[in-house]
Amino acid sequence: MKKVIIFSFIRDSRDHSRILGKNILRAINVHPSFVGNGDKGSINRAEFKKLANDLEPFNDGYTIC
Repeated sequence: MKKVIIFSFIRDSRDHSRILGKNILRAINVHPSFVGNGDKGSINRAEFKKLANDLEPFNDGYTIC
């Protein structure tokens, strides 16, 4: 079972290009029948990105574990 962690960056208030860390918005377990899980353990990153954007529209990224 795959785990998806959706996060946003914590930015410096004076210099927005400087990233101080990550703020976890949501961590979810994805069922093996999810469309993003392909045959033989392959991952369809487009489906995971769509899932992350649907759940948290103002995210900066996601990680698949």
